[in-house]
Amino acid sequence: MKNKIKFTDMNDINMDNWKKEAEDVTEKGLWINPEITFDKFIIDNNDPKFSNFLSKQLSKSHHGIFIPQIPYQMIRRYTKKGETVWDPFAGTGTTVDVANLLGVNCISTDLISKREDIIIGDARIYNPGVKVEMIIAHPPYADIVPYNAGDGDLSNLNWKDFLREWEICIDNLDKYLAPGRIFILVCGDLYCDAEYIPLGYRAAEIVKSRNYKYKGHIVKDFGETKGGWKRRAQLERYRALRGGYWKFAGDNIFILQKINH
Repeated sequence: MKNKIKFTDMNDINMDNWKKEAEDVTEKGLWINPEITFDKFIIDNNDPKFSNFLSKQLSKSHHGIFIPQIPYQMIRRYTKKGETVWDPFAGTGTTVDVANLLGVNCISTDLISKREDIIIGDARIYNPGVKVEMIIAHPPYADIVPYNAGDGDLSNLNWKDFLREWEICIDNLDKYLAPGRIFILVCGDLYCDAEYIPLGYRAAEIVKSRNYKYKGHIVKDFGETKGGWKRRAQLERYRALRGGYWKFAGDNIFILQKINH
């Protein structure tokens, strides 16, 4: 079964002048921070497009900051001005801020909200009332970081229960994504009971099982979080050496396309 929609029809990039049009767009598969100098996409926290977002987000008491480069790249690649993106785990509102910058509509929902433009809604049951052209989901996966959003919070669950609830989320979210369009999943992995759990991949496979196909997999450097990963670096290294673990490269970003029926 083939997708009839062309990717060049999903965005506003003029392919006749693509080198100029796509100067701020990446197709590289590994995102790293400026402290490392490989020929990869570099997350530049001094980029003036994002400086206001970053200062605003980092000033808030929130466990997992969603860096603006992720929604920026995905919205640029897979939507056109005037189309609609849904972020069902909106957090502090990074996606809606970036969408506003790019002239794209954004439906932002979460179990808790400190902003008027983030609707209180559960991803397992919420109905946005329209079809959307892209979903970008960064769920609070399993119980590694508590978000304290009550009993419905996915971060209050162990990883097995998280995946069961994630299936319910996907069954609902899938109803509202237009055929042929893009689902972005940002989800890391974890260790549990001395075992590596490829949680991101398992969550992505649940999306794929609903008639999607993979278009890409990006690994994003973790960067700074409220937990202060730099302060824990030596402890994490000690634990890895003692327990036979490997340090996580970062969060997984999976790009999946909904197959036309």
